[in-house]
Amino acid sequence: MDGRVKLSLDHEHDFYFLSELIQDAVGPEESEALINQLGQHTTDNDWYEFSRPELIDGFKHDISVVIKCIEPLKDGEKKDLLISSSDAREWYSTLNQARIHLEHLHQLSELEDKEISSDDSLELIKARFYTSLQGLILQHLDW
Repeated sequence: MDGRVKLSLDHEHDFYFLSELIQDAVGPEESEALINQLGQHTTDNDWYEFSRPELIDGFKHDISVVIKCIEPLKDGEKKDLLISSSDAREWYSTLNQARIHLEHLHQLSELEDKEISSDDSLELIKARFYTSLQGLILQHLDW
């Protein structure tokens, strides 16, 4: 749609996954948990002094952009979410963080061929939604 990805929120439950996205992206210990996972096998001081703080700031910025986009949808008056090329990188990053956190917390890749609980199935559905939205961003937005 005129260079943007559009999600129409026609049903009252459509906002659910978007509202969960931020919590899934920051995780239970905020965005630093993901950074700690990435750097858990390094003893490089440059990682802790330069890379880690820069990644944390970048993740927080990305998440803040996504929050600004979904905030107007909370009250249900606005029905369409529009993701523009100018916000595509931040959306992609936030969706990726959410997927990585869900995988880390629930080992979703190991659930594919097993009988899964209703809690795990919800997390798996959210991860697939996030992956699908990332695909739309890659396919339709130039960034």
